[in-house]
Amino acid sequence: MRTHLTEKEITFGAPIITLYVVSGFVAASCADGPTQSDTCDSMYGVASISRSLILLGMILTGNYTINALRVFLNMPWAPSVPTQYYLLKQYTSFRNVFILYILLPTIYVIIGLATLSWRTRYIELLLLESVDLLLLLFMVALFPPMDYSAISRAFESSTAAAIAAHAAADE
Repeated sequence: MRTHLTEKEITFGAPIITLYVVSGFVAASCADGPTQSDTCDSMYGVASISRSLILLGMILTGNYTINALRVFLNMPWAPSVPTQYYLLKQYTSFRNVFILYILLPTIYVIIGLATLSWRTRYIELLLLESVDLLLLLFMVALFPPMDYSAISRAFESSTAAAIAAHAAADE
């Protein structure tokens, strides 16, 4: 598992993220109404396109990470195998929730159009905004800061010898 990005990834990702942030700020500063300018509409479009590219990058890197972990797990036993299984479970859970994260706004809009009147449209907006918060909370719960060596500690030779000695002393 890499802990940093390569130069190519930074060169490709930084402009897209910068474009998303800038276009998002410009689009957020636009006033909704009948006199909305074409600049505001184009900024909404640019923000949407750059968000889609960021999400696509997240899907690709997530799938690559899961495949790399699966390949590693097919190799001979190593002390880090329990950690790799734990990471595989984390990333698989994240991928499943991320797919739901991508689909939920569309589902909410369909539900909103089918069931909500114009007086209760705020419920749809509340649901759409809650999706981002729920994903953030899930990521905090799924990837807490932790010492991954604690996962494989039971498989280390010194720990195994201590457990065996303790079991022998009990008999």
